[in-house]
Amino acid sequence: MHSLQFLHPLLKMNDKGPKAITLVAKKLPYVIGEDEMPSLKNKWLDYSTSEVPKEWSEDEQGQYVRVDHYWKNVTYQKTSSGRIKYPTLSKVVKSTLTLAHGNADVERSLSDNKNAVTPVNQSQH
Repeated sequence: MHSLQFLHPLLKMNDKGPKAITLVAKKLPYVIGEDEMPSLKNKWLDYSTSEVPKEWSEDEQGQYVRVDHYWKNVTYQKTSSGRIKYPTLSKVVKSTLTLAHGNADVERSLSDNKNAVTPVNQSQH
């Protein structure tokens, strides 16, 4: 899904971010309610203008870290009062990061099931 590009650390200040995360959130109604959408947009804007340490997105060799490692750092940020800084943003990001990125896992699990389940019409000896 093209809208998931908002997850890339370099695209955090992209002006398409609020629209992209809203589109994704609407596809996940069990994660975030319609009443939380304004908060989601506000938290995205807050996140997109905040300073993020470079080591969250790059390692010592200048290589990008895994996107889930980056977002772990972002979503665990706390306010000065100890509350999660981006609660609605965290819910959407964590849910999108759990989505399968292709059919391989599904096909593999179906193959595993086929190997584990004995057909009903097979005679038992």
